[in-house]
Amino acid sequence: MTDGPGALRVVTLAERPDLREALDDHNAAAWPEFMLHFPVAGRLWHHLEEDFAAWQVLLLDADDRIAAAGNSAPLAWDGMDGGLPSGWDDQFERTVDGLRAGIGPNTLGAIQIVVAPAHQGERLAGRMVETFRDRARSAGYRALIACVRPTEKHRYPLVPIERYAAWTREEGMHFDPCIS
Repeated sequence: MTDGPGALRVVTLAERPDLREALDDHNAAAWPEFMLHFPVAGRLWHHLEEDFAAWQVLLLDADDRIAAAGNSAPLAWDGMDGGLPSGWDDQFERTVDGLRAGIGPNTLGAIQIVVAPAHQGERLAGRMVETFRDRARSAGYRALIACVRPTEKHRYPLVPIERYAAWTREEGMHFDPCIS
């Protein structure tokens, strides 16, 4: 899908497996150091590329450079607030557990969206969410869920998330642009 000459186009890793290394590099360049050491990612990330490549979405420019990328994977969810995953890692473990158990998914779980620095401010994260939503709907899934980490939280690792989420700026807006 494209939006005209010079526009970004949507592809999946299933359609473009040659971009696997570029996708890994794109994602790793944006992650704070602590995110490179999550045991769940180390143990299960390969499933995204091997079993769920059709759910790894990339926005490419005319030169096949990644402007934005989104990782997602399907899972079963009961539709109740109490049944939501406690975080992206729990969500991802449920996805892989469901795959291994042969449980059919009914929900798409967004894991992350990474926008290249040169394209930040172009509303590409929103476009990725819309793409996830449209693909989930096309698959007949009941919902799209996302366990969101506030974008600036990594700068304050010792502050409990409950306290951090309550921080506001002088004008009353939330401190973190991800919290609204």
